[in-house]
Amino acid sequence: MNYLLENKTVIIISLLVILAILYFFWYKGVFIKKVIGEVEIVLGENTYQVEVAKTPQEQVNGLSNRELLEEGKGMLFIFDRAKIQSFWMKDMNFSIDIVWLNDNKVIGFTENLLPATTTIPTIYQSNSLSDMVLELNAGVVKKDNIRVGDILKLN
Repeated sequence: MNYLLENKTVIIISLLVILAILYFFWYKGVFIKKVIGEVEIVLGENTYQVEVAKTPQEQVNGLSNRELLEEGKGMLFIFDRAKIQSFWMKDMNFSIDIVWLNDNKVIGFTENLLPATTTIPTIYQSNSLSDMVLELNAGVVKKDNIRVGDILKLN
């Protein structure tokens, strides 16, 4: 009888661990990487349509060489692991705000970044570990009252 109880306990714990791992990967946005086109997100009390930068090449290109970013739109970069993230404004044609996120929570932002005017663009970095970055039009962080601690959710 004790043996059966121990086996059930091991099975239940194993299933809970598997469910926790699956939830973690879903929550971290791993499955978002398969999205083609745009996805709707909610950040704080605001909703945005964002393009997901999935591949390393898409992440390097970002919003470079585009004429504009429509109102209510953005680009979401999802990385495999949290680290100090570095971004630049190379080949940008408009100004942006960068929202630094970790574990789906805003950890900081860098606002009103101007397009690079030199051949060696300025590098902007997160102040702490970040696993996602959201680029929005310049002024949106202030206009939409985005705050440190706001949670990013998929709609």
